[in-house]
Amino acid sequence: MSMVSTRLRTSLIPKSDLDRTPGGDYLSTLIADMRTRVVLHPRNYRARTIEWGQPWMYESPAYWVARAEQMTPADSGDDTYRLGASFDEEVVACLLGGFGVTFELNVAAFHAVRDAGLISSNIAPEPELIAELLARPLPLASGRAARYRFPNQKSARIASALSRLRTEPVPEDPSLVRDWLLSFDGIGPKTASWIVRNTWPDVEVAIVDIHVWRAAIACGVFDPSWNPTRNYWEMEAVFVEWARHGGVSAAALDATIWAERAARARRRLGAASSR
Repeated sequence: MSMVSTRLRTSLIPKSDLDRTPGGDYLSTLIADMRTRVVLHPRNYRARTIEWGQPWMYESPAYWVARAEQMTPADSGDDTYRLGASFDEEVVACLLGGFGVTFELNVAAFHAVRDAGLISSNIAPEPELIAELLARPLPLASGRAARYRFPNQKSARIASALSRLRTEPVPEDPSLVRDWLLSFDGIGPKTASWIVRNTWPDVEVAIVDIHVWRAAIACGVFDPSWNPTRNYWEMEAVFVEWARHGGVSAAALDATIWAERAARARRRLGAASSR
């Protein structure tokens, strides 16, 4: 190594640190500090040890917590994550989302159903009415039009959900609301958690979608062998403890990871389609 490069490297280390620390030990200590280990204690599950990292270490657990702090407005209220103006609208909006549906198309489909008065009607609409709306090209915020995937399947689920919402009272306890929603046709842990998070953002639930799943595996919070189909509740418990240790809400951490990862996926898709 040249004398110039040696001077350059040592100039980045404060002189006081060089004076009190042996050369090789300093870097070892520095790396050890960056790799601080944290033990998460998820409720009802085994403790999990992770490397916390630093806020500037891209996609480390500490990085995501710092991003959540930056992206969460100080005056965020109960409507921060809501898509609809009522609980019924929230259920329909989240049922229209999910795998294979972009957020932009999700919102366009929800607006089509809502603006047709099918959610606010005192009588639950027939699936055919909803399917007819969803089968039409839907105007997107970008100015394009797109067709909704699975219009018949989602229409049946929405009609069934609205029928139950007309006849069954919504539980007062948000945790019981999620259990109740899990008995609806087409609503699993992710969608039920999404509805509850949007309506009651202070409730400690996690929406473990593909973006959150991959990010949590990449930074070592989730075990790579875990799968939302088999391990959803353990993944949620660990995620909630991650947020708690970082001092942010589970809702903020979840939304931050989703927003950043989804935006990156859109950019990749746009780059691929332009080649």
